[in-house]
Amino acid sequence: MRRPKSITRLLSLPIRTFVPVTLAGLLFGCATARIESEWNSPDHAARSLKGASVLVMCAAGDESLRRICEDHWATRLSASGVKPLRAYQLAELPAGEQATPEAIQRAARANGASMVTTTRVAPTYYGAANSGTQVGVGVGGVGGSGGGISFGGIGISIPIGGSGAPESIVSASTTLVEVASNALTWSANATAPGAQSIPDKVGALTEVLIEAMRKAGML
Repeated sequence: MRRPKSITRLLSLPIRTFVPVTLAGLLFGCATARIESEWNSPDHAARSLKGASVLVMCAAGDESLRRICEDHWATRLSASGVKPLRAYQLAELPAGEQATPEAIQRAARANGASMVTTTRVAPTYYGAANSGTQVGVGVGGVGGSGGGISFGGIGISIPIGGSGAPESIVSASTTLVEVASNALTWSANATAPGAQSIPDKVGALTEVLIEAMRKAGML
C-alpha cells in the first residue's frame, strides 16, 4: 500500500528538523494569550491617550499579583506615551478588590488622571496533570506510556506535569472609564492558557490588551 504524500514528506525530514518542529508544536501550540471579546462605546469615539495621565488599577485577589499586573500596565502604557499612575502607590486607595468605584474616582481626580483602566485577573485551575501518561512520538508514529513525551529511538523525553501540579487558564477583564463623565468607553476580555507561570501569563495578557487598545486608536 502506498503512503500518502504528506506522511512520506514527514518521514523524509531529517531528525534535527523533525524534533524542534514537533517540540514547538507540542509545547507552544496552545499557549497564546488572545482577546475573547471587545466593546467600544458608540457614544464615546476612541481618542488617543498619549500624553494623558491614566490611573492603572488591578484586582487580582493577591497583593503581589496585583502589583505585578499594575507594573506591567504602567510599563507598557509609558512606552506608548501615556503617563501611568499605579494604584498601589496611592495611599488613599486600598487593595484592588476593596476599592469602591467612588474611591477610585476620587483618587483619579485628586491625582490628575483623566482616565482609569481597571483589570480584573482571575486564574482558573483545572486538575493535576496525569503523571502516569506519556506520549511517545517516533519517526514511525505516536505511542504512549510513562511521564513525559519521548521521540522514538531518539532518546528525548519531556515530562508533562510529572509533579502533578495543576495547570491554569488566566483571564483578564479590562475596562477604560473616563473620569470626567464616569462613562465606560472601552472594555475587553482576554485569556491565556498554557504552561507559563501566572505572572508570565499576566504579562502576556497585558500585551494583547494593550495591542487591542492600539488597534482601537487609543495608543
